Amino acid sequence: MTQLRALYHLARADFLERTRRYSFFITLVVTIVAAYFYLPDKNAVYRTLSFGAYRGIYNSAWVGMQIGVLTAFWLSLAGFYVVKNTIERDQLTGVGQIIATTPLSKPMYTLGKMLSNFAVLATLVGVTALAAGIIQLIRAEDMHLDLWTLLNPFLLLTLPAIALPAALAVLFETIAWLRGSLGNTIYFILCLAGLIASQKGTSIAGMPITLDPFGFSIPLKQLHTIFLQKFPGFDGEVSIGLTEVDKPEKLHFFIWQGIHWTGDILLQRFFWLALAIALALLAALFFTRFDPARSMPPRKRLSNFLEMRKNQIVAEPEPAPVDIRLTSLAHARTQTRWLTVLIGEVLILLKGLSPWWYAITLLLNVAMLIVPPAIARGAFYPLAWIWPLFIWSGLGSREMRFRTNQLVFSTAHPLLRQFPMQCLAAVLCTLLMASGMLFRFLLLGDLTGLLVLLVGALFIVSLAIVAGIWVGNGRLFEFIYLAWWYVGPMNHLSPLDYMGTEPASSAGLRTLAYLLLAALFLVLAFIGRKRQLQI
Repeated sequence: MTQLRALYHLARADFLERTRRYSFFITLVVTIVAAYFYLPDKNAVYRTLSFGAYRGIYNSAWVGMQIGVLTAFWLSLAGFYVVKNTIERDQLTGVGQIIATTPLSKPMYTLGKMLSNFAVLATLVGVTALAAGIIQLIRAEDMHLDLWTLLNPFLLLTLPAIALPAALAVLFETIAWLRGSLGNTIYFILCLAGLIASQKGTSIAGMPITLDPFGFSIPLKQLHTIFLQKFPGFDGEVSIGLTEVDKPEKLHFFIWQGIHWTGDILLQRFFWLALAIALALLAALFFTRFDPARSMPPRKRLSNFLEMRKNQIVAEPEPAPVDIRLTSLAHARTQTRWLTVLIGEVLILLKGLSPWWYAITLLLNVAMLIVPPAIARGAFYPLAWIWPLFIWSGLGSREMRFRTNQLVFSTAHPLLRQFPMQCLAAVLCTLLMASGMLFRFLLLGDLTGLLVLLVGALFIVSLAIVAGIWVGNGRLFEFIYLAWWYVGPMNHLSPLDYMGTEPASSAGLRTLAYLLLAALFLVLAFIGRKRQLQI
């Protein structure tokens, strides 16, 4: 009973602490706005859940289903980055060291953190469900609200779906090599793989529901059968996610009564809740209970031990007298060594990278020089600008994360000297990662492609710096950049293609837009850094 009481208070305190933050409020607003766009008007030029030219009337059943399944994916993807800092925060604030001295067991701690994550995401789900009823009235295709029909997709589809990211966020934080950018990237890929698998499953009359944590296949399989029966012209194609339409097509409507729930379906949804709890308990095996010695790799621990033994055995010799002469402040040099600062910032960015990382970077750039231009531009170029993700994610937040902010910010004129050199160093490193494509554009005389590349590098750096400064970590940038990179350059969605992977007639306007956006981000980053200096 004592452990359960401690579990409750741990989850409750963590939940209250996070819901009082501005970041939670911003996430809440973004979720509500996203829910509004989940349900496009019949004359809209985009679709979020498409069955071709067929759709149900926006009654409570359809609204709850459509917003519920899209919220399940959105919060499963974005929610992971929102809640993945609970153990790190305890460590940075010193609370973890206090908890380590209490009788609270490791399984209870990781389970409490998982429940706290789940409560944060469930709050977002609850607000989205309430917004869904208002959105139904705004669309005004059916003004009758059926609360149970509207809410049951959120309760039985969305809530089990968000339990997995709540648990995986804790598990990833306890495993050293999944704690940073690599883990964030792996999770993003897993979510996209799950989305693609669920879509392919429904195109052949549904995948096994037990392999679908988002719950897509439950309503889509039932709707797939109904469409085939009611509409002979239905081709069986189902699309989940943002889909552009050139012009609003004539839709054929029907009245849908909602998801038919069975005992098997309910058991399969509760399976994901049980799996999430199991993952949270599994995280206890990797949790070091805030012991810094156990957090080190074995080789590092051995080297530290040997160094300690060496220091104990070999005494330091007496230092020789040194003739110390102080330089008068009146004659001290005051000009800034810009090149020295720039080189220092570049070395900080590249510090600690393994030879394998440089080898892969070299191979990517060589490939961009020798393969056909279309392949270089459409495949290797995007890969070259996802490879240094973890370098960019530290921009803007590195000083706060490593607690060097007081040292760095106390230098002379950090806003006018250190900040510009930090931005320039990041841009140069970004250009270095795509140097093969840069030389390719020069050899081909493609000045437009070269300009797009330069602006793209500035855009990436400005986005990373403004996100790092204002949020204090790299997770927001990693999520935004991964999504932008996947939808834009990888899927060639022209407005989001900041790399110009495919030549377009609107490249000039698009490049200008990204240049202005980068300038805006840099101004916001400058304001944020100035605010940090005044705190």
